Amino acid sequence: MHKILSKTALTVCLVWVSIASAVEYPEIVIDGNSGAILHETGADRAWYPASLTKMMTLYLIFQALASGELTPDEQLEVSANASSQPASKLGLAKGEKISVAQAILAVATISANDVAVVLAERLAVDETEFAKKMTAQAANMGMGATLFKNASGLPNPKQVTTAHDMVLLGYRLLHDFPKQFKKFGTKNFEYKGRSRANINGMLSSYPGVDGIKTGFTCASGYNLAASIQREDRRLIGVVLGSASSAGRSTRMRRLLDRGFVKLKDAGTGPVIGARNVAEAFNVIPPVRLSASECGQNRILTNGKLPGWGVLLGVYKNKKQARTKGISYRTELKKIIGSSRVAILKRKFKLGASWKLLLVELKRSQAGKACRYLRSSGRQCIAVSPQRMNSRGFGKR
Repeated sequence: MHKILSKTALTVCLVWVSIASAVEYPEIVIDGNSGAILHETGADRAWYPASLTKMMTLYLIFQALASGELTPDEQLEVSANASSQPASKLGLAKGEKISVAQAILAVATISANDVAVVLAERLAVDETEFAKKMTAQAANMGMGATLFKNASGLPNPKQVTTAHDMVLLGYRLLHDFPKQFKKFGTKNFEYKGRSRANINGMLSSYPGVDGIKTGFTCASGYNLAASIQREDRRLIGVVLGSASSAGRSTRMRRLLDRGFVKLKDAGTGPVIGARNVAEAFNVIPPVRLSASECGQNRILTNGKLPGWGVLLGVYKNKKQARTKGISYRTELKKIIGSSRVAILKRKFKLGASWKLLLVELKRSQAGKACRYLRSSGRQCIAVSPQRMNSRGFGKR
């Protein structure tokens, strides 16, 4: 009887450990000056880097600039392969040219996949060979659990990293190339007369943040590496596997808050450096978001809008519309279940604004959502699929 109870207790314990470990998504924060680790959870778990990959792409570009192999004014020609990369992208055409300086900003601010490939093809015969250089540089730095297969972070099952390795890369970027590091904090990138905002929302939502990179694929979830400077204090943090853009920002704020509290004890713990975790190459990272979850989290900006929708307002700023949409979707989940955010650009002679909707609803759900919102004095208009997808709906 005693043995049976022990086995049962052991089974329960193992199940509990399994559940606990499953919800502990990787994160780490370090003292950006000394490299002292202030807090970490699951920092050695294998994970997909998504566009955090571009941190290493730019590290190699900064190396090439420092050695004279590249110059900021050099014009890089866009290949068919680079032009064909999926979003996010700058939208370069085959044969078009872009300067190294502009290319760096495009990758650092709007995470342009097409431009990352342009840079990779300049420093190697092709992107595959460039990825080998990236992996070699990672190994040289002590990023023992990182393997790169492309320059952008687009899905590849063999492209893996850890939160520890990404924060180490952020630390090296800051200290090896302090002047170039500032590019990650550029709030607006201008190209051919068009200004594009940096997609890292932490730059404007948490005082002192001056970089560095966001990342997202369905498999990885929402990743973020951030650096912050307040007077003489510096932190670098990484969070991996959040379920939404808003969620990763919330996690990062908490992580940085925790880091500042622990800075007073910095120097008493371990310092960021090489770890013997090469066995991570043989570990398949978890898929963070299922196909259905991922679809619901993607923001629709064009194409046919699914189902009925509810029109929630018009905003002058795309980022504000996106943030509001995620907030509305979260609030209404208990009322109507799942929905998707859509933001459509409205064009006027004096500028543009963004129309915000929740879509992929049934007619009854759209009505229920509007009744709920109107009860608290907020505007809401139920919109049929025919109306939403009629010519000019997003432009008026």
